[in-house]
Amino acid sequence: SKTYSNLIADRNNMTIQDMAVSGKTLATPADDSSVNAFSFNDYQNIDNDVDYITIMLGINDGHKNIDIHPDLTTGIIPLGNKNDDNIHTFYGAWNVVLPYLLTNYPNARIGIIVSNGLDHTDYRTATIEMAKAYGIPYIDLNGDERTPAMHRAKNENLTEVTKQILMNIILT
Repeated sequence: SKTYSNLIADRNNMTIQDMAVSGKTLATPADDSSVNAFSFNDYQNIDNDVDYITIMLGINDGHKNIDIHPDLTTGIIPLGNKNDDNIHTFYGAWNVVLPYLLTNYPNARIGIIVSNGLDHTDYRTATIEMAKAYGIPYIDLNGDERTPAMHRAKNENLTEVTKQILMNIILT
């Protein structure tokens, strides 16, 4: 109960609609091997009177990319490209979900948290690109000019020494 969402909700007399589930992806595998995807239908089931929408997805999408994990046989989610418009790629899922949220929740404050611990920097880049493309503020847990880096950071601007120091801080 001492998470940031609970602290904010308690302070502001708000109710939390927690859709976070371990293993959740943003995109939906084309083979329908998983319905634990935000783009499957979760984004359409957000309460109508929501004040804040915080999205932190991407780690599990990277785990399902065959280019990164060539041993995969099911549940594959390609990265795609920034012009995709289907829920079966990482970029495409952003391009379906974000316009829906902006259209259907015009009074909600929407924010994106760029996950640390991503399998590849492409997922960090894609998330930031999509946040910027839709004018949605983001916090990059991989470290940038606004946010200190966290352990498991996938930021090509950080030195390997810095990444190791961050990991050692967590391990001690």
